[in-house]
Amino acid sequence: MFGARSRIVRSLILLESVRPSLGSRGLSLICLGASLSAIVLVACGTTAIQPSHTYEELKDQCERRGGRWHDGDPQRSFCEYNSMR
Repeated sequence: MFGARSRIVRSLILLESVRPSLGSRGLSLICLGASLSAIVLVACGTTAIQPSHTYEELKDQCERRGGRWHDGDPQRSFCEYNSMR
């Protein structure tokens, strides 16, 4: 009984010595990759993109350049220029 058990233990030790271990470098690379992935996911998911100009600024800019501002809801406001000049 003890002979079979000792052979199993010796074979497990032999397999452990032959199989390459992950090591501290591999583990640190895995941790670095996981950390960078977490940072990217958190940063990209929560950042709100602010509009570059308010609609009042766009209206003023349109009128200064000789255009006519058509005011509607924020999705349909636009500046129209006279193309017959």
